[in-house]
Amino acid sequence: MKNYRIERNIQACIAMDWKVLVIWGCALKGKIRPNLNEVIHTAANWIMYDSQSAEIQGKL
Repeated sequence: MKNYRIERNIQACIAMDWKVLVIWGCALKGKIRPNLNEVIHTAANWIMYDSQSAEIQGKL
């Protein structure tokens, strides 16, 4: 299910030339989640490169 409020807020931030990284709670606490070092590594790589937005997800 798509959350339109979150999507609208992400697009508003991008329109102001911000970079947006969404780390979903399930990526940190879900039953199927990346390990914390992988989340940190992914976030660090995203900061260093030109992608305007990204998401890190897990599964509940």
